[in-house]
Amino acid sequence: MNRRRRRRKKLNIGRILVPAIIVALALGMFIRITALREKTQAYEEKIAELQSSIDSENARTEELEDYASYVKTDEYAEKIARTKLGLIYKNETVYKEED
Repeated sequence: MNRRRRRRKKLNIGRILVPAIIVALALGMFIRITALREKTQAYEEKIAELQSSIDSENARTEELEDYASYVKTDEYAEKIARTKLGLIYKNETVYKEED
């Protein structure tokens, strides 16, 4: 009879211990999955932010390339000569206001 009681106690402990371990493992996995989802969301936000930054830098690069092309034109050279150096064409007359 002692054997049966011992065996029953072992079976009862096993019936309680196995589900408890399974629940603990499931809970640990749930916590880990939740943390990974938060990290994934943070990384996705960072990717979106960096993509926005890349797009704005590409637009800036395009503007600078356009400006570099403009600087190489005769129109730009003439504008700088007139505004900064005060040069005029031979047949032009310059009128200045008196203060």
